[in-house]
Amino acid sequence: MELLQLKYFCEAAESQNFSKTAEKFTVPPSAISQSIRRLENELGTPLFDRSANRLYLNADGARFYESATAALELLETAKKQIRVGNTVKSLNICVNCNRRIVMQAMEQFKAEYPDVTVCTVHFGSTTETYDLVVTSDLSTFADYRHQPLLTEQVALAVHRSHRLAECKKISASELANEPFITLRHGSDYYKMMEEICRKAGFSPRVAIESDDPYYLRKCVELGLGVSFVPVFSWAGQFSSDVSLLPLESHTRTTYLCTPKSTPTQAPVRRLIEILETSVAEQP
Repeated sequence: MELLQLKYFCEAAESQNFSKTAEKFTVPPSAISQSIRRLENELGTPLFDRSANRLYLNADGARFYESATAALELLETAKKQIRVGNTVKSLNICVNCNRRIVMQAMEQFKAEYPDVTVCTVHFGSTTETYDLVVTSDLSTFADYRHQPLLTEQVALAVHRSHRLAECKKISASELANEPFITLRHGSDYYKMMEEICRKAGFSPRVAIESDDPYYLRKCVELGLGVSFVPVFSWAGQFSSDVSLLPLESHTRTTYLCTPKSTPTQAPVRRLIEILETSVAEQP
């Protein structure tokens, strides 16, 4: 079965005339007739009822026409997406959480798309338009499509000498008087901390804010406070001086968001695939 056969068939089904189909494709009517006859032989059934002066789709032809037009539309969409992907020179990406996982995926993405410049923004302004947003907070991205990337358990990170360090599991309500270490105000991380504490009935006492996850981890390792940690995303990031205590009934979901106003470009779709595969393959 050839692509041109499908095009000939669909046009003939719509015009119900081989001659008109031949005119559109600038070929002899016999070429159309022979092509469709080969298609019918391959399918093992006639697609048209033929009379002296007219051509009609039969029941099998109508069913095949529906599938053939859908297939041609998919192929045309794929062609357009490839053309768009080949013209993309830069991507504007907002990374509000899961930086480590995104950067790991970016290494493979850049190997496949070396000519695409990627602008990564850890805490982006919501007034900008991004090709891809990685976030756990959907409230500021209402104009974006979203799909979940992963949902993970939240734990409490404490120094091993902390009074709670030997607990198997704790409740957030036990932390009302603890000094918290967090990423900066307004970040997804900060919002996660505020939400957990709000549900537990108190406002967190923030002792240290940092722009860098490295310094957050170091402060916890020095025993300067406690911090909420998404377990999967931060796996292996703390030293043995830190205990991670499962937090009852708290999880975090990370979403991948793309603008509703425009089709998702081929490089963005590929980056999403790499991210999904990366998450699925990690232990």
